[in-house]
Amino acid sequence: APAPAAEDSATSAPEATEDTTETPVEEEPETPVIARQEAAPISGVPAAHPPRLSPASIAVLTLFVGSAYLMLVFPGPIFLTLTWAESLFELLRIENGSGVGLTVVALLPLNVLFLFLFVLLQTKQLSYFASKSDRNISKWRQNSGEWRRNEESRQYNLSELVNAVARDRFDFPNEENSDLRSYVNCPEPSFGIEPRGTGEKIFPDIVTVIEPGNYPIAIAQIESRETVTREQADYVWALYENKNCPLYLYVPAGLGAQAKDYARSANIKNIKFRTWRWSPQGMVIKEL
Repeated sequence: APAPAAEDSATSAPEATEDTTETPVEEEPETPVIARQEAAPISGVPAAHPPRLSPASIAVLTLFVGSAYLMLVFPGPIFLTLTWAESLFELLRIENGSGVGLTVVALLPLNVLFLFLFVLLQTKQLSYFASKSDRNISKWRQNSGEWRRNEESRQYNLSELVNAVARDRFDFPNEENSDLRSYVNCPEPSFGIEPRGTGEKIFPDIVTVIEPGNYPIAIAQIESRETVTREQADYVWALYENKNCPLYLYVPAGLGAQAKDYARSANIKNIKFRTWRWSPQGMVIKEL
């Protein structure tokens, strides 16, 4: 009979099965961790430079000028006669019979003291003034062109350098410091910092934080010879500086003094300098 045959054919047909093969799901890239930092200068704006003259320097300078004025205008009665200085008095056109007044004798030691104090108080400002000028550290190369690597080579070497510094100096956590952890942001960012008041995220080369809380306690920036510049100090190093978190700056050997000048010119204070160089035995780091 045709009906059973149709039934048999229906039962003999293969049953439909659900496709249980799982479609591979693409993993989303890890989002870098962001930690908040204390107030820092706004990105793109150089750090504010200190005033050229401090109030103490102005006071000492006023005393120096005032005492010099009194000695020249009101020398007082003759107290000493210096016959050996007659030619000097003639050169200065001082007609007092080679005599030295009482006011001059009394104020001259104070005048010298005021001058010494003024120079002493202005030592930092004088060093700041000197740091504004570039050092001539390669005069014998002035007539030749400066060789510069392409950006791919520089980034590759910088990545090796950053990871070597992280292994050598920031290998956390370890047995002695289990509450510390270091993050390396080169070549890919993994831990960022959000300075308060800026609204942006920055990624220094190496960040060491204390757990729990992810509070930054050390920031390291590694520079190649192409990036040790005055602009880098004004717009990058100054942004990473924080009063509670020191900035460790690693520069190529031979550029330490130049890096100090740039940092001083940008008014960066909480910074520690290191130099690096490669040797057959590996990396050599020197603290300045």
